[in-house]
Amino acid sequence: MKFIAFFFREGSSVLYSIYLALFALTDICFFCLNGGAYSMFIVALIGLGYLCLQNAMAAFSLVGNDRPLFDFFFSLLPLFTLAMIAVLSVVGSIHLSSFETLSLWLAAIVCLIDVVFNTQVIFKMNRLATDMVQMK
Repeated sequence: MKFIAFFFREGSSVLYSIYLALFALTDICFFCLNGGAYSMFIVALIGLGYLCLQNAMAAFSLVGNDRPLFDFFFSLLPLFTLAMIAVLSVVGSIHLSSFETLSLWLAAIVCLIDVVFNTQVIFKMNRLATDMVQMK
C-alpha cells in the first residue's frame, strides 16, 4: 500500500522524468507516429496526465509536517531532466527534431505549472494548518 501511495505522490515525477529522457535521448516516442498533429496531441495528453497526478497529490497531501518540501524537490526532477536535455542539445551531443523541440517546450510549460501552482497550494495548506494549530 505504501508503494501505491508513493507512486501517486512522488512517483509520477520520476516516471515523467524517465519518459522525457527516453523521448529526447532515444528515438522512442510512446504512441507517437511520425511527428504530426496526432503525436503532439499524445505528448500533450501525457503531460496533462502528469499534471493531473500532481494536482491530485496537491489536493490530498498531508499537512502539518515537512512533507511539502519533499514534494517540492520531487516536482523539480522533470525540470532538471529538461535542463540536462537542453544542455546536451546546445553542446551538440544530441540532435532534436522540431517535433521533439516543441514537445520538450510543452513539457517545460507543464513542469512549470506543476512547480508554481501545486507547490503554492501545498505550502499554503501547510501554513494554514500550522496557523490553525497555533490558534487553538
